[in-house]
Amino acid sequence: MAGNTVATPFEYRVVISHEDLEEDIVSELQEVKVVNYATTVVAITDVELLFNTDVALTSGKVALGDSVNVNAVKGTLKDGKVDQTLSGMTYKSSNPAVAVVNSTGVITPLSAGKVDITVKVGTVEKVVSLEVVSEAREATAVTVSKDVVKLVTGGAKATVDVEVKDQYGDAMKNFEVAASSAAVENEDEDSIATTSSTAAKTDKEGKATIEFTSDSVNAGEGVFEIGDKLASINVIVEDASEAEVAKRIIEITSDSKSDDYELDLYTTVEDDSELKVVWNEYTANDTLIGAVTDYSSKYTLASSKTSVATVSNVSGVITVTPVAVGTTTITIKEGSITRASFQVTVVDTTPVATSIALADKVTEIELSKTTGEYVFTDIEDNFVVLDQFGEEMALADADVEFFTDNETVVVVTDTAGDGSGDPAIDVSSATVGKTATLIVSIGAGKVVSVTVKIVA
Repeated sequence: MAGNTVATPFEYRVVISHEDLEEDIVSELQEVKVVNYATTVVAITDVELLFNTDVALTSGKVALGDSVNVNAVKGTLKDGKVDQTLSGMTYKSSNPAVAVVNSTGVITPLSAGKVDITVKVGTVEKVVSLEVVSEAREATAVTVSKDVVKLVTGGAKATVDVEVKDQYGDAMKNFEVAASSAAVENEDEDSIATTSSTAAKTDKEGKATIEFTSDSVNAGEGVFEIGDKLASINVIVEDASEAEVAKRIIEITSDSKSDDYELDLYTTVEDDSELKVVWNEYTANDTLIGAVTDYSSKYTLASSKTSVATVSNVSGVITVTPVAVGTTTITIKEGSITRASFQVTVVDTTPVATSIALADKVTEIELSKTTGEYVFTDIEDNFVVLDQFGEEMALADADVEFFTDNETVVVVTDTAGDGSGDPAIDVSSATVGKTATLIVSIGAGKVVSVTVKIVA
């Protein structure tokens, strides 16, 4: 993370001596301040607030009882890099009677009113204006991806995406949009469709998906209500025996890990490593008949580049699994005729270290003679490593190389002692008080040096 870092300033004067001069010419004493452009913040551009653990606070309204914290602070550095994650922040409340903020950015509302939270890094600051309100949060607005669902009898399935917000405009988390196995009834009070056996509740973004499954025999029309009539969905179920296929559409399933046609090999932060689609059949009036399932005798599936992604099918659900970076086309054929196709792109956003610098206010590292051997993770808090996206990342011990200008103080070695272990440094034989320059490398041209001092 970046934070304003200023190395120790120094002073100098210029002295000119010459045999023809009666006395030396001496300039005034000048002070030089050394600034690390890679860590010096010139502007705070964004302060991300979360309430109730992980819900983004976008309205500026804080309800009494909310737990609010500063999740991330982004800014621009003197070297021109933008949208960088900052560190070393301090916080101050303009009105502690309304809300207080601690040293880690946790904001506690105390009474209704307005308050400014000042976020400061070095000499740069940004003010976040908030209003503490007494009314507890409740769901007041619901939007649905479609307000009419058309199915045929026999277990046809359809999904509706739902988004819920509270009265202040923030996402409403853990709001139940559909109870477990809730029934939709027709005018004869026959169940024509049911929701999933698992209750559908909104996530941290206020989003959820309702899945409807048609009854095996009952047809008709019914209305499904969300909340206290915050939104309604008309469900129409037609007799399957009377349905004729008019078109087929490739659609992503609700349980697909990816919600688009781009897959990512990197799954640590967000698992986007699998795409599930169905080839749904519809009538002329857009009633869903169901997914095509006959991929054994009538239709065949294929990936144009199996080196990029493979494709398989189970009961009509088509699964695309990434293999390597690239683009492939998935085709559905009837004999030699292509009936449908879609393109899938595979990317790899695995973080790659692109730079290393000293952490905020670090000018020297103390190494204990008693401890002796150190690997990178023992001293990693003294460094900032950024990936190709400008985000801070962690390194494994094996990812670095050590060098030094004085092996009588710092011995470069490895954890196994025979070259087969992780890179390490050993100061067990050094004299207390001695210093040396330690150079840490994460690749060609990606190095940082720091003075290390030996302590007991």
